[in-house]
Amino acid sequence: MGYVIAALLVALVLWIIIDNRRLSVSRYTVCDRDFPNEFIGFRIVQLSDIHGARFGKENRRLISKIAAQNPDIILITGDLIDVRNPNIERAKELTIKLCEIAPVYFSSGNHEARFEGYKSLLEMLENCGVTVLENRAIEIERKGKTVMLCGITDPRFSTDYDYSNSLRVVKEELKTFEKYSEDYRILLSHRPELFEAYREAKINLVFSGHAHGGQFRFPIVGGLFVPLEGFFPKYDSGIFIDSKTSMIVSRGIGRSIIPFRIGNPPDIVVAELTKAPL
Repeated sequence: MGYVIAALLVALVLWIIIDNRRLSVSRYTVCDRDFPNEFIGFRIVQLSDIHGARFGKENRRLISKIAAQNPDIILITGDLIDVRNPNIERAKELTIKLCEIAPVYFSSGNHEARFEGYKSLLEMLENCGVTVLENRAIEIERKGKTVMLCGITDPRFSTDYDYSNSLRVVKEELKTFEKYSEDYRILLSHRPELFEAYREAKINLVFSGHAHGGQFRFPIVGGLFVPLEGFFPKYDSGIFIDSKTSMIVSRGIGRSIIPFRIGNPPDIVVAELTKAPL
């Protein structure tokens, strides 16, 4: 009996190691009648919560997987680095390669907010060709039509930040984009638990992360635990729709406090825009 238990434990460990090195792709079709017809088929790749992870030498496996998706743009929705071990050279290595595939856009996460060298990180990203979206919006043009791509800083950057006032901070940040209310607006925002704010601001499409898919995932049940959402969180992974706002939550690429994931392989998001039927 002891040999059986030992064999099962070895098998479990091997499965966790292999699963943590496997890159999965989560595909979503965003059906919306509000974006311009010219954006039908527009493909977005999202990376979130990379935390300095590497897949193969110089991240070749990750880069190859992303390139195979043929993205029109690439979004990084926070926690590119891990504040406990902020490997800027590794982040630079990755972003240079990403910029060779498609235009790259970045918004911050809570690890960037805690990183004392954040300004140098931003300078590095911009030098690599990444567009940093800190409470600002830019036009994305396709076939003569445009949508607005918006990004906000993580609420932890706020001087009076507290877990209890994240919603207020983000609602204030989102006022920046009220002047684009007639445009189709895509938002990069790290925190999925603040979906209420995105819906109230009438953002069309949100890309978020932070939850790591609940770190440990189980069939039917989903993610186990997410900070600020608690056990069996609602916004751990997938697409959520309320009124005219859709939010896609990435399970993330890397790991942070807990050094492994269970039933939750690293996640590349691919979202394609299509027109909803009338």
